[in-house]
Amino acid sequence: MGYLDSSTTNIILDAVLTDKGRQFLSRNDGSFAITKFALGDDDVDYLIVKNFGRIIGKEKVEKNTPIMEAITNEQVAQKNRLISFANQDLFRLPKLSLTTGATNDIVTLSTTIAGSNSKTITTSQEISGQVFDRDFVDESFMVVVNNRFLSISGNAPVDIDNFQNARFFLQRDAGEVANGSKITFTLALKTITNTLFQTFGKVNDKSTIVTSVRVQGINTGITKEFEVQITK
Repeated sequence: MGYLDSSTTNIILDAVLTDKGRQFLSRNDGSFAITKFALGDDDVDYLIVKNFGRIIGKEKVEKNTPIMEAITNEQVAQKNRLISFANQDLFRLPKLSLTTGATNDIVTLSTTIAGSNSKTITTSQEISGQVFDRDFVDESFMVVVNNRFLSISGNAPVDIDNFQNARFFLQRDAGEVANGSKITFTLALKTITNTLFQTFGKVNDKSTIVTSVRVQGINTGITKEFEVQITK
């Protein structure tokens, strides 16, 4: 759902079903029902508030922020969902960081070097200057990979969209969560043909494919995206 600009004082809502919602609706068996909704602020530039202060900045955000129309691809819509916490005194939120398996947030894999066709990745919740509130803890995470190139060992995707984005839902690692939760999984290469390298390889280097992986906490919505470089 998106807010559309209007020349009047009315607020116009543009509401559409996502592709997945249309798929459920097409069953036509009475099982489709909207029971939850989420709000997001993907279009808001909060640097406006930082630059102009809370009062004037808020007014500028409300008046000058261009809002995109609603889109049907659930993989693109609402990458930054709004969330609520019981603690009203929070001034920082956690972030996700890569703690193993990457160098400078880049994971390297190879189709030809022995032992380099998979890599174990760990992402951890971190926070500084704020006690880690229990509401911050994500019990599960969504991991999105490009289904053409990557899979997660030992797991099957929940769904694969038209853009070949495969979604996996994984439980957090067992253990103490006083300092946040973490998730460990193994990225594995699928069979990548020379045709795929020619089609999706870098413009100046057809022996290298660059893709990305997104990890998102289900409870908090905090997201970490990192690059994966695949060579042959």
